[in-house]
Amino acid sequence: MLFGDYNPAGRLPISFPRTIGQIPVYYNRRRGGQKHYVGGNNEPLYAFGHGLSYTTFSYDNLHLESDAIGADESFNLTFDVTNTGSQAGDEVVQLYINDVFSSVARPEKELRHFKRIHLQAGETATLAFTLTPKDLRMLGRDLKWIVEPGIFRVLIGPSSSSIALTGEFEVK
Repeated sequence: MLFGDYNPAGRLPISFPRTIGQIPVYYNRRRGGQKHYVGGNNEPLYAFGHGLSYTTFSYDNLHLESDAIGADESFNLTFDVTNTGSQAGDEVVQLYINDVFSSVARPEKELRHFKRIHLQAGETATLAFTLTPKDLRMLGRDLKWIVEPGIFRVLIGPSSSSIALTGEFEVK
């Protein structure tokens, strides 16, 4: 691994804080729940999903199946991932959602799907994910699962802090 003969592709299952004063630090914090410290950076040292590789990847061509869906409907999205480096490697593609406005405070982003893929140097793969009502639901004020109407964002990238593609759709 040290000489590049093997290309590891592990990802962090937690966020590492920059300083002990940041604890707790996690990727799916609620909006407005982030504290800014005087003279300090409040971003984690290593974010959830962070990983190193001897190669690089690019994300392109996000296509959402629909601009609007019903609360009980599923829909598909596709996008391309290309190995832009000089050697083969694995990439762990992560899909997050963000409910732009909701009646209950929700996290800025929530991991919904991920997929590990292996690509040769210069190779491109088209990935597809299906978002279901279960992926969009939240626990409402009455403590029942609901899918609220409104705008949702799809965030795709190699880690929670490195988002490469975004798209929006509406739940009616």
